[in-house]
Amino acid sequence: MFSKKQKSDFTSQDFHKILQNFTAQEELVSRQLKDGSMSKIQAQSELQRLSSLKSSYRDNMQAALEEEQRSSYSPK
Repeated sequence: MFSKKQKSDFTSQDFHKILQNFTAQEELVSRQLKDGSMSKIQAQSELQRLSSLKSSYRDNMQAALEEEQRSSYSPK
């Protein structure tokens, strides 16, 4: 009836790539704000959204790594 949670298919490299993507998106928003193709309000909103996503992904990565360490730990 109960099954053990499967190990996540995501690796720390996958999370790193995702965070790099968010950073690239932040840089794009900054350039769009600078060249006038995005309003200050839109840019602030988008940067806040990206910051929140980055924080969530970092938290998830930390939790996944901690879970992996707990499941692979075997005292001798």
